[in-house]
Amino acid sequence: MLKLTTRLFERNRRAELADYYERALYNHVLASVAPDSGAVTYFTPLHGDFRTYLNGSFCCNGTGIENTARYNEGIYFRKDDTLWVNLYIPSELNWPEAGMLLRQEGDIARGDPVRLTVLKTGAHAITLNLRIPAWIAKPAALSINGKPQAVDAKPASYISLSRQWKAGDVIDLTLPVGLRLEQARDASSMVSIFHGPLLLAGELGKDKMPGSDVGDKDAFLKIAAAPVPNLVSTSGNPADWLAPVPGDPSAFRIKDAGPATGIVVRPLFDLHHQRYSVYWHLRKETFRDRP
Repeated sequence: MLKLTTRLFERNRRAELADYYERALYNHVLASVAPDSGAVTYFTPLHGDFRTYLNGSFCCNGTGIENTARYNEGIYFRKDDTLWVNLYIPSELNWPEAGMLLRQEGDIARGDPVRLTVLKTGAHAITLNLRIPAWIAKPAALSINGKPQAVDAKPASYISLSRQWKAGDVIDLTLPVGLRLEQARDASSMVSIFHGPLLLAGELGKDKMPGSDVGDKDAFLKIAAAPVPNLVSTSGNPADWLAPVPGDPSAFRIKDAGPATGIVVRPLFDLHHQRYSVYWHLRKETFRDRP
């Protein structure tokens, strides 16, 4: 799907396509790799189960080296004298045709602002199109060389900056990250929790899990999934029942939400070698008032 999205974007430069690419990259492609070993998973269960990992790479298992190639492929796109910045991933772009060297810093997944520094540039004007994601929780803010800029920063759009850039120019872009719920299309009470672009998964532990990864499909199917407790709250705003985990800006602990209280949720790509769930039944009632 990322290959298809890339081809579609090359024909039609719509921010919605870049939003999809970002969502799939972080929440599926990156989540399929075990950070401790680099092994990839064949299947990513979503509700109370766990992933298993294999070192081999075949058609459905990381697709050889194609998986990791996606981490940098979709960051920048160019055409003539225009550059699209689609993904906010620390990187450096060397664009010899334009004589430009551009550095990107900041980790929006951890709440950092984005900083673009022009290290080198040619003698003509260049347009930078900076993506404003659909998931921003508040209006984006932009400054150039420390001076705030008035911009029309609508979600799922681009900010266009056209000028003759100079070496040393610095662009700072703040993209406010917030918590939100997304409902399943066929069941409004089934929800997933997102923090900005990141899908959050709940830690459900390792009880009765094998000591090593299960490579055999039949053996895997004999290991029971964990029960996923309900969320119980009158609020559909997860900020009302999620508390930040000290020292970990992308992790939250469920509070005052019925049976799920106490569970820690974190980005799916950060959670490995234990059971988890990304789907929750949300019962909109007051837990304390139940008989």
